[in-house]
Amino acid sequence: EQMKDATLVIKAAAVADYRPVNVSDRKLKRSGPLTLELAPTEDILAEVVRRRRPGQLIVGFAAETDNLMANGRAKLLAKGADAIVVNDVSGEGTGIDADNNAATFLTSSPAIELHEMPKRKLADRILDEILTLRRPRTLVVESDHESDQQTPQDEVLRHSDSSPARRQLIVE
Repeated sequence: EQMKDATLVIKAAAVADYRPVNVSDRKLKRSGPLTLELAPTEDILAEVVRRRRPGQLIVGFAAETDNLMANGRAKLLAKGADAIVVNDVSGEGTGIDADNNAATFLTSSPAIELHEMPKRKLADRILDEILTLRRPRTLVVESDHESDQQTPQDEVLRHSDSSPARRQLIVE
């Protein structure tokens, strides 16, 4: 419900990818082997991306044990999020039950490795990377000659100190 007002949605990795199909309301007595039928849990990140509105930034997490980059990139593409933070939860001294962690910040740009550090510091670094997704990007405008039609961008270019053939314009 509150998603409609959010400009940024950060979703943690799923606690579990599967849940029991049948849940007993009584204790299951030991009587030999037991087979559990499991069903996939709801894909909350995919639903958030499906319901996103223009301008919303969506960041998800992927808790992985192997093929981190391949699985992370696949999740980024399959879910349609703006970024995925991949955690190796199988490492010694890092991950779920540790004071330190490491991650890889994936977007459509090259991966950013966030090496092992205290979890609080890692959280700050992840937020720093998310902020870079919100920053205006530099746009290089190239022109060979002056035009008679003036636009607001032309006015900015006219007052800049750059050479007329190549100037930088910050687009927000």
